Amino acid sequence: METKETMLQHRFNSSNRYQLKINKHSKEYQYYETTINEMINKHTLTLYEKIRNTLVLKYNHCYTSDLGIKQ
Repeated sequence: METKETMLQHRFNSSNRYQLKINKHSKEYQYYETTINEMINKHTLTLYEKIRNTLVLKYNHCYTSDLGIKQ
């Protein structure tokens, strides 16, 4: 049985429908980047959450929603 991480990575690799990157200067990007970095520094993120949040930073919300990830 696949773990969440391998399943997510497989879906990420097999789909390139949403290659729209969000603006790195937007408040939304800065919010996620700051929050995620703080959580990583506090060691409160699991590997699955790190992968998920990387997707949120790199791609728009519809990509992560399409993967069935609850935000």
